[in-house]
Amino acid sequence: MVVLADSSCDYCKGYIFVFVPGYVVGDFLYLCRKLNIMAEEQKYDHDSINELLSWAKETLNNKRYPVGEFQLDKCAKILDCEKYLDSMILVIGKNWENPTFYPTVDQLRLFREKIERGT
Repeated sequence: MVVLADSSCDYCKGYIFVFVPGYVVGDFLYLCRKLNIMAEEQKYDHDSINELLSWAKETLNNKRYPVGEFQLDKCAKILDCEKYLDSMILVIGKNWENPTFYPTVDQLRLFREKIERGT
């Protein structure tokens, strides 16, 4: 794999061109999303998770969450935010080191973002 160019136009911002030689089916040129690997790894470190869980516990204790249903995204609707926060605290608290649960951490981060924005 060879990185050919870092795109700089507004349409392709955040992407890189990657050439992958193929010995069986030919060569391919991919337009790939740039990833900030360091930032990704730090999102799941002990301090980041503790900060997120502290926020969730404080939000739960102070009852600063929506009452009733809450549409998290187009695919997820939370029926009871109190139970949601309680279960997320328990699940993430026990499994935060397991990469299988990273999407669960991301979902709680999305919930936090939406609550703090007021949407």
